[in-house]
Amino acid sequence: MATECHTRCGITFQRKVTAAFDGGEITSDAGLLLVREFDERLGLTAALRAAVPDDRDRRYVTHDVLTLLRQRIYQIAAGYEDANDATYLRHDPTLQTVAQRLGTPLASQPTLWRTRCRGARSTGSAACCASGSPGMPWRAASRPPN
Repeated sequence: MATECHTRCGITFQRKVTAAFDGGEITSDAGLLLVREFDERLGLTAALRAAVPDDRDRRYVTHDVLTLLRQRIYQIAAGYEDANDATYLRHDPTLQTVAQRLGTPLASQPTLWRTRCRGARSTGSAACCASGSPGMPWRAASRPPN
């Protein structure tokens, strides 16, 4: 029975409690929700989106640039610094929520890589596409020094 204080304030509680031990949908990346709120208040990814050109043919576009930017930035913030995890994380409900694509798979690793290389080409640092690291020219594999 509710106490008198709760009844006067109009607060009611559910009397039914359900416990399930099957694991359900859990995540270790719940902190991304706070990062997303921070981003929304400051408008960081929206400002970054305004600075990134998008010259793709709209007939073949599945993921808009803002979603791609958010996916990559939030993955880095969650500790997934390599884009290699993108294909696995594209179905993660928390990442979909913060990228505003809940229920829709996010971009795969190859899509994020193409986006990165396209941006690098537009800024004149196309060497990142060949080497995998921005600003480092591609070098032929050589033997390590003795």
